Amino acid sequence: MRRWLRITDAFWREWNLFNYYRGRHQKMVRRSAVTLKLLTYAKTGGFVAAPTTSLPEQIGGDANWDYRFTWLRDTALFIQTLFGLGYSGEAKAFLDFATKQWMEGSEKTRENYDARTVAVMYPVCDAPIPPETALDHLDGYRGSKPVRMGNAAEDQFQLDNYGHILQSLFFFRHTGGKIDADKRKMLTRVTDEVVRHWRKEDNGIWEVRETSQFTYGKIMCWVALERARALIGDQNGELAKVCAQIRHEVLDRGLLEIDERKVLSAKLDEASLDASSLLAFTTGFCDEHVATLTREGLEKALGRGPLLYRSDDKVGEEGAFLICSFWWINHLIREGQLTRAEELLERMIELASPLGLYSEEMDPETGAFLGNFPQAFSHLGLIQSILNLEGAKKKRGFYRLPDHEKFQHSVGPTIGLKGVIVGFFRVPKTGLLFFSKSSKWTA
Repeated sequence: MRRWLRITDAFWREWNLFNYYRGRHQKMVRRSAVTLKLLTYAKTGGFVAAPTTSLPEQIGGDANWDYRFTWLRDTALFIQTLFGLGYSGEAKAFLDFATKQWMEGSEKTRENYDARTVAVMYPVCDAPIPPETALDHLDGYRGSKPVRMGNAAEDQFQLDNYGHILQSLFFFRHTGGKIDADKRKMLTRVTDEVVRHWRKEDNGIWEVRETSQFTYGKIMCWVALERARALIGDQNGELAKVCAQIRHEVLDRGLLEIDERKVLSAKLDEASLDASSLLAFTTGFCDEHVATLTREGLEKALGRGPLLYRSDDKVGEEGAFLICSFWWINHLIREGQLTRAEELLERMIELASPLGLYSEEMDPETGAFLGNFPQAFSHLGLIQSILNLEGAKKKRGFYRLPDHEKFQHSVGPTIGLKGVIVGFFRVPKTGLLFFSKSSKWTA
């Protein structure tokens, strides 16, 4: 037993040393990276959004969901973050996992070319996601019923997933990864699906039960086609034409006046505010004036101190979404407001648990964590805000770049021989770590 404890301790110490980050928030970055690693099922490379089910978004409420699955929505952010920290093995394993899941799903719809092959979520192991079921014999946390097993969001349609998966392939190739036959098949078919489906209603990034014309989903379809053009070209210019159609549709029907500001609305033809607009602005789709006006409108309507509700119809019905605060911080960085962004970041770090962990949400009045815990999305957001802030301080003009260009400027090769060479320069003890036996069981 003592030997296993020593090996386990050595493994985590060595794994932490591979982390590229050496800035002032090293403790929090390492804590979050370790959390993401612990949420990952090593056998498949998939990671769960959280290891818990049914911790409530409002005490006594019924918004209690099972998060013990992997969401494709998180793919690009997970891969972007892990590559940025130097953990190419984990990033590649997850993309391989997502590709394998897609391949298995696409085989089931091989005869139906009009079918959608990109699922919302996947199980991290070989067992299927169970049907969403209420376990009525359980009381739930502080009487918050029902306790659920399974998640009905599995059957939803989310347009933004197209952008996330192709953005992930873009990141992967930039770091030295090879687009093999399976990934190329996924790339070409997903591109075709975007062209066919982008005008449709979907359930949106927040997985609401009713479909609508969500603006963010349309923008991520544009992202998907732009990344496809970069990866496989656009000989006939057809993808460029669809990109132009999407842009025209969003700018014509998605820029609406709210509180005397012309902002990016959550839905086409419907004036409503949603924090996902902050994520949309990281793509390079909208001009900076619209982005700033939208951020100001979101702060006024949804902000509570350093916290931000996710949409104007959720204020008071649930906690503030922690990932939204990190999107807010990233947007301030994009505007060049580095001092204010750093102040907000420090306040968010202070809100972490004594062990440096975050849930999905927080009650702005009491500071109590709400939702499933610990939450991968929140920790990914924290790391990205820290990396963005420090990158903006070091490189002039860095903060205004869209995410894919930031990635190109800040993350070099991490896969293959070039990746190993870069690792030796970024992590001084790389050689010793490669040949260390402290974290291995030897006879």
